[in-house]
Amino acid sequence: MYLGIDIGGTKTLLAVFDDTGNLLERAIFSSSPDYQTFLNDLSQNIASKLSHHEFTAAAAGVPGLLDRRAGIIHVLSNLPWHDKPIRDDIAQITHCPVVVENDSKAGALSEARLVLNQFKRVLYLTLGTGIGGGFVVNGNLEPDLPNSEFGQIIFPHDNRLMRWESFASGKAIHEKYGKKASEIDDPAIWQVIANDLGLGVIAACAITQVEAIIFGGGVGVYFEKFAEPLRIFINQNLDPLVIKPVLLPAQHAEEAVVYGCYEIAKQLHGQVNQ
Repeated sequence: MYLGIDIGGTKTLLAVFDDTGNLLERAIFSSSPDYQTFLNDLSQNIASKLSHHEFTAAAAGVPGLLDRRAGIIHVLSNLPWHDKPIRDDIAQITHCPVVVENDSKAGALSEARLVLNQFKRVLYLTLGTGIGGGFVVNGNLEPDLPNSEFGQIIFPHDNRLMRWESFASGKAIHEKYGKKASEIDDPAIWQVIANDLGLGVIAACAITQVEAIIFGGGVGVYFEKFAEPLRIFINQNLDPLVIKPVLLPAQHAEEAVVYGCYEIAKQLHGQVNQ
């Protein structure tokens, strides 16, 4: 059995997978801003909410900057944890080898491998509280961009310089319209959302020259509402020197991270047993 842990700013998702990648069970609990409380909650939820407790390996997706080799998270985008040895702390709870990866990179790995037979260069963008992303080539995370933060690209917007995620993320949408993406049906609003997304998408395409872009996260669930206006924006503004990507919805829109954790944990197990 493999355990995937998607640590978000408000909630943490646990998912147990069998050896072939089938999701057997899942559990959700609130992510405490206090690190030690979080670890206690993690231990209690594994014990009380999961029927499987013995794992071959585990992987955790975290929203921020980390030292993969040391298993330390330096700073997170939405939790006040700094320089925490999360890999070793989780290993003490799960009693198995653990690997830690940026959450959007884990999601990217999972979703890109699902379309590997069609696309070799894939960008995954998760649209939620912020905007994260991962670049995958031939089914593997691009090693030269391990800490890329696409949501932090700066653009002129509303007569000032703004980070992309500050005006195009799910949080930004809610702040601007007073509604969550799930509550918006007005095509005119989705046109504006698509244009805001398009600015970052075009910049990311120019850097990565990808064949496909996959959209996940809480806003990505509503892909069909922004996909066509986004395609039009890209067609009108993308330079001919830049590859025009195919736009796709994530197959596991809000669970891509834990599926990616399974892929990473299984890879870790293979390395440990070589």
